[in-house]
Amino acid sequence: MLSFKEYLKEDQEFTSAATSQSQIAKGFGILAQKKLLKPGTVNVDLGGGRYDHGTQFLEKHGVTSHVLDPYNRPPEHNEKVKETVRRGGGAHSVTLFNVLNTIKEPEIHLDVLKSAKQHLRPGGSLWVGVYPGDRSGVGRQTKADSWQRNEPLGAYLETVKTVFPNARIKHGLIHATDD
Repeated sequence: MLSFKEYLKEDQEFTSAATSQSQIAKGFGILAQKKLLKPGTVNVDLGGGRYDHGTQFLEKHGVTSHVLDPYNRPPEHNEKVKETVRRGGGAHSVTLFNVLNTIKEPEIHLDVLKSAKQHLRPGGSLWVGVYPGDRSGVGRQTKADSWQRNEPLGAYLETVKTVFPNARIKHGLIHATDD
């Protein structure tokens, strides 16, 4: 299995590694509140950052979650996660929270989504959430090596549909399945 960094045809101008926040992404709260991830399942938190808050949160809900992040985790960690998920037949879900909004290049969005699909088992679910910034639709550098697209969730739906044709907005997140 390739990571999305390995999928990249071009380098990202901004890795946005510094945007990793020491908090639980809003999307995890939505998934837990709506009981959208079932106990006993496996999740890959793609681009999940340097902290394990989401992993620990999902663990309390009976979900085993693995962070896979080429910019905030060492290669050995990412390789172990990919192997664990592959041996298990793929993840039941992949979460992609606050990742697409930090990537300037639209073509890299597709690479990330293809990587997400590769980690899913057949019938598995993709959940995408973004931080919309100021919602102006005008992307900008926010600090050294960081980018914010400033787009609302709906602006990403057509891109997600390119890789996951059945994608739709559900509970304030983009949801798709690998059917």
